[in-house]
Amino acid sequence: MDADSRDANNSSGLGDVAAQMETVRKAVETGGNKRVSEEGLRSIAQAVRADHGSKVSAKWLTERLGALSDYLSQGKGVDWADANAFVMDIAEQIMQKSAKRNDELWKAYPELHKMSMQLEKGSAACGEILYRYGSWANARKEAARHGVSLTYTKDGQASRWDGDFAELQKLGAGLLPAETPSSAADALEAMMSAHDAIRPTLENAYDEDWDGAKQDIAMQIWQRYMNTPEMAIGENAQLREQFAQQRKEVRDIARQQALEARAKAQIAAAQQAREAQDDLLEPYRRAAAKANYRKEVAEQFAKKQKASVEARVQAGKG
Repeated sequence: MDADSRDANNSSGLGDVAAQMETVRKAVETGGNKRVSEEGLRSIAQAVRADHGSKVSAKWLTERLGALSDYLSQGKGVDWADANAFVMDIAEQIMQKSAKRNDELWKAYPELHKMSMQLEKGSAACGEILYRYGSWANARKEAARHGVSLTYTKDGQASRWDGDFAELQKLGAGLLPAETPSSAADALEAMMSAHDAIRPTLENAYDEDWDGAKQDIAMQIWQRYMNTPEMAIGENAQLREQFAQQRKEVRDIARQQALEARAKAQIAAAQQAREAQDDLLEPYRRAAAKANYRKEVAEQFAKKQKASVEARVQAGKG
């Protein structure tokens, strides 16, 4: 690896790389720069592969870790920037063959897995839904596909979708609009979009922050390396604990930032998809609205005819 690549690896990513590597150096040197056993190297390889769902060769990974251990066991003359660049390269190979289920948002927002909206039959809110989706059956089917149970209230109870939505806003902060929508139809759209945004996906989990994730895996390798039986001794216990705390703090910050970024991106994508679907449904909505209008006109005409007949009958009796 050339000097520019090495410097880039050691300056990018999460947290203070130099500080983390200084802790590693002290822990390894305090541990006597011992070579880790083959069993220990295989254990690191298996754990890292499992943690990241990587299909990278276990044999290749064990051999690379062995080369690292051989280099570090020299003691004096170790270039720690080069050593970390070597581990970062291993991390990248792990990532390139990694695909796993991304369900962080799903776990973070259990209240949005199954939501419900109850509307009074014949209410204005119900009419908005009918206009948007063409029929109650279509609306219920579409809502169910996106995690929302759409039902009528019981015994003519009034709709309270706005109050229910306000409760959801507290539980799904950042995923639902800050202001309550002006209509039940818009509220339903927002609920469905929020559900779509948190759905688990199968993907390469590192596309959004490749460099940060690469460093995180590299630091995981270093942490496991320091905790092998050969390296973990009482004298470096405090250093190993210090490194674990450094890594945890960095991971917590990075995880929260990634969750927020992913949520925003997925919400935008879900809303865009809904808008496209909305355009496709518009002709059907117009047709349904016209049909409903014709039905209302026919019903009003029938009522007038009935009233006229009744009036003539009454007049004849008089």
